[in-house]
Amino acid sequence: MSIYIIYLKHNKQHNNNESKVMTITLQDIKRHSNEKTESLYSADKNEAAYELSLMGRTERGTICERWIADYITKNTGYRASVTAPTHAWDITVDLDDKPVRVEVKSSLAQLNKSTGAVRYLHKAVSPEHFDYVFFVWVKPEGIAIKWAHGSDLQAFCDTKRKHPLGYAISSPQEEWHDWMHDIEDFPL
Repeated sequence: MSIYIIYLKHNKQHNNNESKVMTITLQDIKRHSNEKTESLYSADKNEAAYELSLMGRTERGTICERWIADYITKNTGYRASVTAPTHAWDITVDLDDKPVRVEVKSSLAQLNKSTGAVRYLHKAVSPEHFDYVFFVWVKPEGIAIKWAHGSDLQAFCDTKRKHPLGYAISSPQEEWHDWMHDIEDFPL
């Protein structure tokens, strides 16, 4: 399979525009891609993780946010709704006395080709904007979810450098911090 890109180029010598064709083959695309997910994810290992790995960051994040909101509603009885993408947090849970702000961060496995180590990176984390955070690790063999109090995450981040969009939380495969909790233990 090839992709043909047709463009106009001005020929100064003849003072006219010429049509040019450039061909990009599937082999070119594979050669230049970083292949970070292709080598790790497959439908045979876990179909849900594989499908999520094929999505862009925004689409994957939106699906995770909707799933977490549904989970909170079904398991707590409180209405949880996904906010607009421009909000500082992802989900608002309507408690009887006040709303609760929830953030959802998902990450794909990143393979370090030189060491073989797998890491997960959750970016743009700003604990001051939410009460709870759910971390979603889209692992090649399945999906893992943990939650934390925003205050516990803030204490963890206090020793880290904050980037313009927030903190970057990096974790090796299967390493949970002691301030992270199982989804079944979510307290609302």
